[in-house]
Amino acid sequence: MISLALKENKMQKLLTPNFTVAFPQIDEPKQIMGQGKLKYSMTMLFDLAEINKDPEQKALWDNMVASVDQAIADKGLKGKIKKPFIEGETCISTKTGEVYDGFEGKVVIRTTTQTKPGLVDQDRNPIIGKEDFYSGCVARATVNAYAWSFSAGQGVSFGLQNIQKVAEGERFAGGASKAEDDFSPIETPSQNVAGATDLFN
Repeated sequence: MISLALKENKMQKLLTPNFTVAFPQIDEPKQIMGQGKLKYSMTMLFDLAEINKDPEQKALWDNMVASVDQAIADKGLKGKIKKPFIEGETCISTKTGEVYDGFEGKVVIRTTTQTKPGLVDQDRNPIIGKEDFYSGCVARATVNAYAWSFSAGQGVSFGLQNIQKVAEGERFAGGASKAEDDFSPIETPSQNVAGATDLFN
């Protein structure tokens, strides 16, 4: 059981509300933006309108927001602080020049970790196949808020820990489709027309 109570001066494990998965990179680590250490990553899309309808989900969200404020206070950050909450409408694809599919109207949180996150299904069985966890499915995760400060700026981010897939969802545009969705059935000809037109004799 994960407590909703905030704990000062400790790396707190938080349970997120349900979110839509985007850009999951949890099978093998990669450099973020081609720079820095190899990391696993995942983008979370939160629908606050839906979250606010469910008291339990709203409590989880409020706890995430409070954890960011706590991390700022614990680190003693002052001045301009970059928070991890991003408006979906500002996430523009460099390829299309348009908002990423599924991001509009959502609050976006990007998470990373250097340790491979665990991934389980509804029954807590490990998910192994990459095709079973995709951009567009619904999940929840455990994360931790941490503050950082560098010469280029300061802020708070969420570190990714473990993930549970909650439900299927509509795959975002650009995602791999299923073979059975790409083709229609082939009708077998009622007559064998082989030889009807002999091209070589």
